Amino acid sequence: MRALLSRIYRIALSKEAVALFRLICADKEGRERLAEIYNRNGVERGVQAVANWLREYQADVPSFDVNRSARMILAALVAEPLRRAAIGLETPWNDTDEEVTARVGEYVDFYAPILFKELGTAP
Repeated sequence: MRALLSRIYRIALSKEAVALFRLICADKEGRERLAEIYNRNGVERGVQAVANWLREYQADVPSFDVNRSARMILAALVAEPLRRAAIGLETPWNDTDEEVTARVGEYVDFYAPILFKELGTAP
């Protein structure tokens, strides 16, 4: 889970991804042309990757909640730094590997007891 979330963090918060997000938010023509592609190839691919991981490792989540759980994990991990980057307060694409590992670790440590009640440690 940590490796997957680290990869998603790096992709979703890359300089190019943040620039595309800014364009979609600010430009009507850009939004009309790019929003669906951005959502399908970025957000939804990430949700599916996390949902598949949860299914594979048999998270303690009803099958109908796996996508919702994946979406909530990614929203918590990516949404705030993306918002801050979009308004120019952060540059997450400059985060060191140690900073990404620490940030991802915080989220995994928070969600693991909820998703894996029988495990004593985070996956």
